Amino acid sequence: MKIYCEPFNITKHFKILDGWLESRKAYRTSEHEIPDVGVMVYVDGKPVCAAFLRKVEGNTAQLDGLTTNPEASPEDRHKAIESAVNYITEEAKKLKLFGIIAHTEDLTVVSRALYHHGFILSREVVLVLPLNGSN
Repeated sequence: MKIYCEPFNITKHFKILDGWLESRKAYRTSEHEIPDVGVMVYVDGKPVCAAFLRKVEGNTAQLDGLTTNPEASPEDRHKAIESAVNYITEEAKKLKLFGIIAHTEDLTVVSRALYHHGFILSREVVLVLPLNGSN
């Protein structure tokens, strides 16, 4: 299995990401919403995962928009996610950020973040104000 990461390029990668989001019936972001720092991960020459680093307050950033190719195998998706998180972490270090935050409902993702990537559980609570009928 050969894994390759390259910086996310709107022209080259956006249509791929948009197709994955459409297939997953997920929110389809616009090109203008894509953060400056992102990655596309290939496994054996096929695009499998995209992820982004969105700068927020306090010299931190959010691991954002992690999306995988729904047609890729679970093993390929797993390896690509590992590579994407490692890539984003290294980019955050280069930017001398204080830390990376992330949120998810998926307990598998929580476990992976804690045990494989060094994330910690924060004492802070994430509050959300739903707008326009969203939840």
